[in-house]
Amino acid sequence: MFLPNGFYSTSGGATSCGGPNLRYCAYHGNFSYNTKDVKYGSMPYPSCGGCQWTGWTTAQNFEHFICHETREAVTDPDLNAWYDRQGMENADKCAWTFGAMYQTSNGSKANMKLGGKNYLIQRNWVNAGSGYCALKY
Repeated sequence: MFLPNGFYSTSGGATSCGGPNLRYCAYHGNFSYNTKDVKYGSMPYPSCGGCQWTGWTTAQNFEHFICHETREAVTDPDLNAWYDRQGMENADKCAWTFGAMYQTSNGSKANMKLGGKNYLIQRNWVNAGSGYCALKY
């Protein structure tokens, strides 16, 4: 669910950008409807400094949150599976880290090319060994 500019989401007493108590940029969750377990992601408009990467467009910030929350929804679909001791999910452990990047022809940075388009995708936690952030695709 994408929220337009000027609106924000709330979760308990916490809010997304535009709200009085910024605590998150986006989130995923689930609920029951007609005996079905429905998964969703809330993607508030990235209108504050805490939820924007310097130099990125609104679309690039949304892209970042979509990737981050989708990864977490896969590894923790019902919000009861994958958390570390600090309560962080796998993508939270590597939030805003990108690894090796290259300069694109328009001057932006990227670390992945899909369908001829450049993307800057956040790394994700890997449990192997002592654990680390990696870009695996």
